[in-house]
Amino acid sequence: MKSLRIVILGFENALPSGISGYVDLFVLAGMAFRRSPMSASLPSFEIIVATPNGQPFSDGHGRKVKPDRACEDIDHADAVLIAGFFPNERACRRTTKLSPAWPAGCAIAMPVAR
Repeated sequence: MKSLRIVILGFENALPSGISGYVDLFVLAGMAFRRSPMSASLPSFEIIVATPNGQPFSDGHGRKVKPDRACEDIDHADAVLIAGFFPNERACRRTTKLSPAWPAGCAIAMPVAR
């Protein structure tokens, strides 16, 4: 069974669910894969939460999040996931002139070429 390294990039104001949700998704997928009759051909997942400097950051609710390691300490990744984020006040004021709805954060999944 191949192990896939999934890196979740954390940063200031990241949506907490954009980090913990990705972790949950891959943990649950791994559990389901291990129970499958085809488990020998399905991957397992190594999940790493990383920041550029390896230092803790404040999520969008102001809670401190401790990453697993610094980006520069990761020698390879099969995928890098970038959590959505809370927009700053200036972006919200600019956007709400066009729409009464607050803008939602976005999330990016990026496969890494080998």
